[in-house]
Amino acid sequence: MLHLIRQWLECPVEETDGRGWKRRTTMAKDSRCGIPQGSPISPLLANLYMRRFVLAWKKLGLEQSLGSRIVNYADDLVILCRRGKAEEAERRMREIMGKLKLTVNEEKTRICKIPEEEFDFLGYTFGRMYSARTGQARIGYRPSKKSVQHMVRDPCADRRSDGMARDHSVGGKVEPHAAWLGELLSGRYR
Repeated sequence: MLHLIRQWLECPVEETDGRGWKRRTTMAKDSRCGIPQGSPISPLLANLYMRRFVLAWKKLGLEQSLGSRIVNYADDLVILCRRGKAEEAERRMREIMGKLKLTVNEEKTRICKIPEEEFDFLGYTFGRMYSARTGQARIGYRPSKKSVQHMVRDPCADRRSDGMARDHSVGGKVEPHAAWLGELLSGRYR
C-alpha cells in the first residue's frame, strides 16, 4: 500500500498554461514538498491530516474555550468562533498546523467579522444577504462570483472537478457542508 501511495505522490501532473499549452510536471516530487494538485490521492490525504487537526483542536479544548466550530472539506476549513476570539483561534490554528508540519495558505487565510464582511468557501459566499421579497437582512449564502463566472463561461459544467454535483438554481440543494455552515452562521444549528 505504501508503494502505491508513493507512486501517487511522485506521479506527474498535466497542467495547461495561459496559452493553452499542456505540460507535465513533477513539481511536488522535484521540490520534495506537498502533493501534486489534482492527484487522486490528494483528497484522501487531505482528509487524513485534517482529521488530525480537528482531533487536536478538540483535545486541546478549543471548541469550548473559544466557542468554536470547525467546518472542513478536504484541505479547506473555516473556524467559527465567538467575537473577540478570532486572533487567538488563528494563533492556535497556526500552532497546531506547525506541529503537524502543515503549511497555511497565507493568501486564503484571514479573519472575517460576520455580518460586516463576507467570505467564500466551497463555491459560496457567506455573509449578510437580503431577502428578495421583504428586503430584510439575514445571514446566509449564495453562489460565489467565481463559481457564477465559471457557470457563465461553461453552462454545461454542472460538476466540480471532484465530481460533486453543483446546483446554483434558486432554492436548489447545495453541498451539505455549505448548507451546514450557513445554518451555523445564522444560528439555526444547536
